[in-house]
Amino acid sequence: VADQLALRLVGKYGFTLTEAGFGLDIGGEKNFDIKARIGNLPPSSIVLVATVRALKTHCENTEHLTEYQRLSLGCANVQHHVRCATEKFGLRVVVAVNRFVNDTAQELELVRQKCLEAGAYAAIITDHFSKGGVGAVDLANAVVDACRSPSKPTFRHLYPLTDSIQAKIYAICNGLYRAATVEFSQIAQAKLTLLENHSLVSKFPVCIAKTQYSLSTDPKLKGAPEGHTVVVRDLIPKFGAGFIVVLAGDIMLIPGLPTRPGFYDVDFDLSTNRVVGLF
Repeated sequence: VADQLALRLVGKYGFTLTEAGFGLDIGGEKNFDIKARIGNLPPSSIVLVATVRALKTHCENTEHLTEYQRLSLGCANVQHHVRCATEKFGLRVVVAVNRFVNDTAQELELVRQKCLEAGAYAAIITDHFSKGGVGAVDLANAVVDACRSPSKPTFRHLYPLTDSIQAKIYAICNGLYRAATVEFSQIAQAKLTLLENHSLVSKFPVCIAKTQYSLSTDPKLKGAPEGHTVVVRDLIPKFGAGFIVVLAGDIMLIPGLPTRPGFYDVDFDLSTNRVVGLF
């Protein structure tokens, strides 16, 4: 609904951006295989955000390595996201390399080049953290170019809804997570068998809940791990929303909101000019 409203507001020649959340393996995949499909809202391009600091954390073995070497190895993670966007979903990728005060020019350029090597349409070093909107003008222009390029990319989903539930899970785990195998707990296997025989639910897309810290279900596996095993603990059909939640690995679902939301306690103290009640 929000996207449809935004598209009407910006008009025929405007642009609407949706923040999918986390990486292509989590928010991106759900946006493309669930939201874009149900809402008939195929995207024109992808904006992938990367930072030097985050990519350094994706280097598992940091012993005897320089900061530049750590970053170089960690770039395998963002390269995988870029390749999946182009090869699996058929979309152009514009990478926003967000600059922060401790980043060196050499580090930022390394990330930019690694993204281009992986097939990104453009990789732009952005300065909006320090300069505001002015620092993101080049990024905005690159996104416009990617969307308006004469040769339109062919957007595609990762799986058809007619596939079995198990095949849908395998498509995500093998195609995006680089898993070798998928194992189901006894509870998950029993529910899988039950849901596969349900004429309506078996046609639902799947929504995998897993850690955001790794492509795998193990938050300690960094970079672009492959050959690992995804353990499915449970399957929860959401009949109203129209998809099946797949719990993978040790992950918690977000608890529901309380009957009295926290914003009731947030206020502005005019005597001190301070916001109170946030913590």
